[in-house]
Amino acid sequence: MDATELLRSCKTLPALREANARIQHLLPNSALLASSLIRAYGRLGSIRDSRRVLDELANPHPFCWMALLSAYASNGLLDEAEDLFHRMPEIWDVVACSEMLLAVARSPHGRRSPQRARAIFDAMPARDSIAWTAMVAAYTSAGELARAHSLFLAMPEHDMVAATILLDAHAKIGDAAAARALFSAMRFTDQISCTAMLTALGEAGHLEDAERIFAGMPERGIVSSTAMLVAHAQAGHLEDAKRIFDAMPAVNVVASNAMLYAYAEAGNLRIARRMFDEMDERDLVSWNAMLSAYAQAGDLHEASRLLDRMKEWNTVSLTVLVAAHGRAGNLGESKRIFDQIQDHNVVARNAMLGAFAQAGHVGEAQSLFDSMLERNVVTCNAMLAANAQNGHLEEARFLFDTMQEWNLVSWNTMLDGYARLGFLDYALELFSRMKFRDLVTWNTMITANAQNGYLGKAKSLFYQAQSRDIVSWTAIVSAHAQHGEITQASRFYLSMPERDLAAWNAMLAAFAQNGHSRTACELFPGMKMVERPDDVSFLLVLHATGHLGEVSRGLSLLASMSSDYGLTPRKLHYSCMVDLLARSGYLSDAQALIDSMPYVEDAMEWTCLLAACKGHKDVHFGALAAKRVLSLKPSNPGAYVMLANVYRKS
Repeated sequence: MDATELLRSCKTLPALREANARIQHLLPNSALLASSLIRAYGRLGSIRDSRRVLDELANPHPFCWMALLSAYASNGLLDEAEDLFHRMPEIWDVVACSEMLLAVARSPHGRRSPQRARAIFDAMPARDSIAWTAMVAAYTSAGELARAHSLFLAMPEHDMVAATILLDAHAKIGDAAAARALFSAMRFTDQISCTAMLTALGEAGHLEDAERIFAGMPERGIVSSTAMLVAHAQAGHLEDAKRIFDAMPAVNVVASNAMLYAYAEAGNLRIARRMFDEMDERDLVSWNAMLSAYAQAGDLHEASRLLDRMKEWNTVSLTVLVAAHGRAGNLGESKRIFDQIQDHNVVARNAMLGAFAQAGHVGEAQSLFDSMLERNVVTCNAMLAANAQNGHLEEARFLFDTMQEWNLVSWNTMLDGYARLGFLDYALELFSRMKFRDLVTWNTMITANAQNGYLGKAKSLFYQAQSRDIVSWTAIVSAHAQHGEITQASRFYLSMPERDLAAWNAMLAAFAQNGHSRTACELFPGMKMVERPDDVSFLLVLHATGHLGEVSRGLSLLASMSSDYGLTPRKLHYSCMVDLLARSGYLSDAQALIDSMPYVEDAMEWTCLLAACKGHKDVHFGALAAKRVLSLKPSNPGAYVMLANVYRKS
């Protein structure tokens, strides 16, 4: 291993200092090695060591000065970087200025970076493509896309790197129109620029535009084909992804990984695993893609088995499991795996932060957040979600307002926090300020208004939305049902381009809860032909069956849950059945079901039985039920009133 590779292999300060001691004698005669060492110390956050290396050199090469400048800036020490920049001996040239610009542009600290960068840019005696690109990057990283766009158009010669930075920035905020306008203004359309453009359009969800560019490319390399393949995969267009994969003249591990990712994203674990097992060549990305597929599907057992088979794994491998266990609510396991990670980078910390948020451990999430020296928008979004989802809206809004960078997830998280807790005025204020909205945004507002009884507003938003999915349609069906407008609910339901379990349940609820019990029971068999019902489906049909008084149907439904669908009846299912038996006059059977159900009884079941005894004039069971109600809830005066009514009726 040569000296440069030795430095690259150092992941910790002790290891780097040991390597420093081994190569110390080489530094005076190798400016490249010395500058690499300075940058390595900067990468690990030890600015003091970076400065020491420079100070120990008798006559530091300009490379070394620029390496220290970059180390200062990358650690957020922009004042020190600028001071060093102005003191650098006789190297105030385009290269040094460009290095300073790059350092400022890359710095994630503070909002003054674009202004500082522009001051340097304007003072430069001459500017090369690196300087122009760095200035574009400074504006885009600060979210000032209009200025970045104008600067790009003013470049003497359009640079592909600058164009890609801008296209990527537009894609991240879903602004495909701006990306298209930029692409049209570019003075080159080579394979690289076309690939960047189709990637931007793909990420923004504009697959038709991306396909047009892809189809018009005179040459399609593996990179452009893979980019188009991934775009289709992320959009869930598995057949299109497979079409591109099959048409590729040569397939390497990168393309195979992309297709593996496509199957995994589509949830086709069996096919993904078969492809993984048949791959001639696998790299760590392949293993991590398969690991992630199992983790995303919630199959943590198989994910752990796969990890045990891996000859090598990295931070990504373990981070996938940290996040997966967090989503599954296994906070202890997330923490155990997180502690095994040697390099707690920002991605790993974000995963752990998400696990704390998922478990509702806001305090621990805040402690981890406060300890993070490096944060990105994902970090802030995770902390935002921890506060918003647990009702800490003031803390969430303070964080939102002080974030240096936002994306659609940031806005949607804050919007959802307000909407879920019924603060629709705050939600509307935020919604009106959003420059870009996606389906999540529209669905959040439609659902919030629907659930809070604002049918007119929910319908208005539904029709305003640029696109709709099953969630949008289901929300508007439920909104009409809550207002008792069953005909309208049915009309929207029948107009849905596709239906999932939630949509079927929404229509079942509309019928069952609005006096159309027979229709609800008739809808259920048709539902079972296309969707596997869940416990909510059975609860709704049991509720409808209870109003019809069909005991045999009710008993059949309760038995079918476990025998046909492997579902465990919840306490509410037993309560519905108790009510059905009691109201139908099967009082002893109702009592037997209460005594035999695998849940602790409460006053609700016995109150159902007591209420039924009035209609059936059964004093014996009435007295028994009243006694049990009062033993479970002594402060319930209604039990005495109902028992008195039983005696009066009898």
